[in-house]
Amino acid sequence: GRVIKGLWYDRMKARELKKQGKKLRRKDWVRETELKLVPLPCWCDLPTAEHQAKVREMVQAIEAEARAERWRPWRGYAVIRAWHGGAAPKPESL
Repeated sequence: GRVIKGLWYDRMKARELKKQGKKLRRKDWVRETELKLVPLPCWCDLPTAEHQAKVREMVQAIEAEARAERWRPWRGYAVIRAWHGGAAPKPESL
């Protein structure tokens, strides 16, 4: 498999340091890491082109789902007024 290098941003650690009133230093919550990319075991016998097509299809499905969840049309004043005592509305009402 191919190895890629990148940065890991430990946001939980950064949040904890901030809550403790400590100065945030990049070296305390960001570190370099390596990740080895290997085919999924169930696809390891597939030809490269077919494997890449399956991965591409999976990524496109994930991106489409994320776009759909992010895009929430504004439903207007009536929906906002229907909220009860500051409680969050049910997701299906948005």
